Amino acid sequence: MKKEMFSRYLRQIRDRSSVFLGTMIKWLSSQAQLSGSDHKPKAADVTFLSIGYVPIVIIALVGITVTWDAYQEIQDWEHQRLTQEFRNAASDRILMVQRELDLMLGVVQDISSFINASSKIGRKEYRKFVGPALIRHNSIAALEWIPQVKSAERASFETDARRSFSRFRITEPGPEGDLIEAELRPVHFPILYVQPYPNNKERLGLDLAASSVTLDELMEIKETGNMQISSRISLDGNRGKEFGFAARRPVYEGGAPNPPVDDEEAIDGSMSTERRGMHLRGFAAGIFHIGSIVDGALENLSPIGIDMVFHDVSDVGHKAYLYRHASRKRVVDKSVTVQGAPIDNEAFVQIINMANRKWELTCTAVPGYFQLAPQRGWTVLAGGWAFTILLTIYLSTLVGRAAKINRLVTERTLQLTATNVALNKEIGERTKAQIELQILNETLEQRVE
Repeated sequence: MKKEMFSRYLRQIRDRSSVFLGTMIKWLSSQAQLSGSDHKPKAADVTFLSIGYVPIVIIALVGITVTWDAYQEIQDWEHQRLTQEFRNAASDRILMVQRELDLMLGVVQDISSFINASSKIGRKEYRKFVGPALIRHNSIAALEWIPQVKSAERASFETDARRSFSRFRITEPGPEGDLIEAELRPVHFPILYVQPYPNNKERLGLDLAASSVTLDELMEIKETGNMQISSRISLDGNRGKEFGFAARRPVYEGGAPNPPVDDEEAIDGSMSTERRGMHLRGFAAGIFHIGSIVDGALENLSPIGIDMVFHDVSDVGHKAYLYRHASRKRVVDKSVTVQGAPIDNEAFVQIINMANRKWELTCTAVPGYFQLAPQRGWTVLAGGWAFTILLTIYLSTLVGRAAKINRLVTERTLQLTATNVALNKEIGERTKAQIELQILNETLEQRVE
């Protein structure tokens, strides 16, 4: 559509320029004819040259102006085209990342559904169920089942857990950072199952209720009955320290947040916080590497020169850095910091919803990509100005030739006029001499008689 509008604009410029040039050439011809009828040589040349070169100057100015306007129009159209291509490419990448994130949340959803399907899941069954997901997705740091254990049930819970893992105990971080036996609390949320186990040995048995922040998050999830995403957490990855997030979904007795009961709550689908707490079994959880998710989502796309920076903007007035994906087209630049390169170019920004949180994705073009091609605009500019110069030279030649012809015609006319005057004078003298001779003959005849 934009290309058709631009072509129509160029056709209008061409048509108007043709009409204008035709009018100017006709006017020049008429001026040449009028100057040719003037019999004063010096005045005719001066008048013709002074008047004849004015429209040539106007034509040159018009040509320069039209060429410059066409150049600007092409630059604007090219900029709009590149901007649209950049936005489309950025949208495609954001869509792929969001799809991969949804797949990760789907893994947690599958675990909760699996646990919902049975009143009790063994350690071996859990490991077998989550195994395929761990093979498919290298972005998974841990997949966990976190049951709710009340203080009165703690002893029997630990005894039952030791049947499948003899060293199991409910722990919490000690003052010196090591794991110690967790103190007695009204409710515990220990990690009963965790996979892959070799990378998460210390998390097995960890009581999440020991952290007031994590406990508040779990209570909020219990109250809402929906999956929620944590704020960024620091993880150990292949590239050193990086950020990730935890996704947790509550699991209730009866297989749903609203277990079937014979009362009005079952009819309208609501459940009070107290009832949810009474029926809560625990939480299905997953911990994920943000960088691995993003890189995995984009690895099947051809590199096109787009950097992506991720921030968590869920908290008003605070933007938390999550990850920066550098395009594979980018040359390694030591000036680029961990927090991402400054966004100097036009950026494409989009907010995606991650359960209860909002992530801001900012896409910028790598230097050298999605930039205007100067040769296109300069070709039009050079071609238009060259045509204007040639046309100006051609018209100036026509004016000079017309002036020369006018001068030669005037000179020949004056020469012919002078010759006619001399000839008339000679004829007059001969006529006078003939009359005198006739009179003399008549006088001589009279004397002879």
